[in-house]
Amino acid sequence: MHLIQHFSQLIDDYDIYLVDQWGVLHNGQVGFSGAVDALNALKQNGKTVIILSNSSRPYDTTAAMLDDLGFPAYLYDSIITSGTDFQDNILNRHQVFYQNLGKKCFTISWERDLKPIKGQILQHAVLDNMPLESVDDVMQADFILCAGINRQASLDDYRPLLQQAKQRNLPMVCINPDKLSVAPDGRLELCPGAIAELYEQEYQGNVSWHGKPYAPIYQAAERIAECKIDKRVLAIGDSIHHDIQGIKQMGGDGLFITGGIAWQEIGLAKQYDSPSLQQLQNFYQKHQIFADYAQPKLSL
Repeated sequence: MHLIQHFSQLIDDYDIYLVDQWGVLHNGQVGFSGAVDALNALKQNGKTVIILSNSSRPYDTTAAMLDDLGFPAYLYDSIITSGTDFQDNILNRHQVFYQNLGKKCFTISWERDLKPIKGQILQHAVLDNMPLESVDDVMQADFILCAGINRQASLDDYRPLLQQAKQRNLPMVCINPDKLSVAPDGRLELCPGAIAELYEQEYQGNVSWHGKPYAPIYQAAERIAECKIDKRVLAIGDSIHHDIQGIKQMGGDGLFITGGIAWQEIGLAKQYDSPSLQQLQNFYQKHQIFADYAQPKLSL
């Protein structure tokens, strides 16, 4: 367990970097200048950088957002999101789950990712050009796509919908498995993974999960980087259960950003304070997941 202050000390140790977005590169509104400098340094040293994200958004939408936040395409080699993993499964139907999945899709999403089609029906960007049909009534759906959450809603607000879905034994596809995210002001907010977890655990619903820490998104990274994930691969993220657990399961190393979603649980007085080694050890012991390195925020 190493608490570092300067990311530059890790640049020579790895060949491939799998970098999370939210909480590491930006907060949804502002890009972090230290993260820009870190990615610049990686590319200048000939490293492979893959943005590996639990976002439900497709590649082009994610790239446009990153560009707006100060991360132009030359700072990374590729983007893999939970959304792109879902699209690949819909198009290729490798898994039995997808071979049996119907075409009518009811979507739970953030409003920002929806656009109107066919009059009043709203469709998520990840469904563009997919062989699926969006419906606005769960009673007409073949499956539920969990891609976002209403920021003003609580989990209890989704219970009637989940009850209807379970009565019809509808499967759910979760393309953002995050359960919490950190808002620009440091507050924690619910994410769609919390809805999917509720459906799976309380309603015994059938859920297909996409993103970290599940192996398929890392296997996609291996295909793009033409490598096997090993000790020359470093994942950088602020979620101990997604970024760090995922990379450790695959055999790589992890840099845990403590100023992300876990800063309050760690016990920091301020979001980007440096934790003590005892605080880190207590946090790791609680979750039984141990990062190789930790840093308050990604910074050279």
